[in-house]
Amino acid sequence: MTIHKLFILLMLLFCISCASNKGAPELTVEEKKAQLFYDHGTAYLVNKKYTEALDYLLKANKSNPNRSDVHNNLGMAYYFKERPKQAIRHLKRALDIDPKNDDARNNLASLYFNLKKYNAAQKEYLHILNNLVYKKQFRVYYNLALLAEKRGQNKQAKQYLYKSLKEKSDYCVANLKLGQLEQNELNYKKAIDKYKMARSGDCFNYPAPHYYLGRLYLQLGNLLGAQESFHILTKRFADSYYAKMARLRLKELNKHEFKTESISQKPNTTKKYKRN
Repeated sequence: MTIHKLFILLMLLFCISCASNKGAPELTVEEKKAQLFYDHGTAYLVNKKYTEALDYLLKANKSNPNRSDVHNNLGMAYYFKERPKQAIRHLKRALDIDPKNDDARNNLASLYFNLKKYNAAQKEYLHILNNLVYKKQFRVYYNLALLAEKRGQNKQAKQYLYKSLKEKSDYCVANLKLGQLEQNELNYKKAIDKYKMARSGDCFNYPAPHYYLGRLYLQLGNLLGAQESFHILTKRFADSYYAKMARLRLKELNKHEFKTESISQKPNTTKKYKRN
């Protein structure tokens, strides 16, 4: 899997439902059981323990089969267990119960995206944009940008990314994707600026921007800049895939420096002859 495909897989954003019972009427025994199972299943889902998540969410659904949030999270659990048909069925059920559950709609659109059903994905994403009070519109714009990029519509992709940043100015992945698009168009200065923005503030705690900035620096011959970015990865994100790639790049850099140093220190053996 290429680094680009890995990044898309990680950053095509899904939404996990987290319900609250504040102000809710007294629950029945079965509803209380469903809530308990749901809470456990959601916690496992967030922590990427998908087998346990699926187990508890199925129990929650058995106790109360008419909860949109349960079906949404069940859809995600099935998706991460590589069962897309079951995932889509539960996400559609979530929307049947609550057509305004735009977390479920966003997830359904993202599943369509991964299945390369781009028209279906776009239809669902655009439907969400009509909900002006939906608090995660920045994610929708970002996902639409990925969709536009897949279709080779880079100009439109940029427009969606800027709309995403307008909704959430410190949205790390939107700046990173803008950097990638600018780099692909050979706008290196703009790309560097976007990569730097993608790793500023809280975004510094994500490995991808450091890697892409370091790789671009390496491409442009800025060896010190490349080393700085790659060293950050190896120290702060030692177990990540990006750190593994950074170590390989640093080995290449060290070989380059050794060759350069050897050439510069090589004694001059050329004989000098006096002219008669």
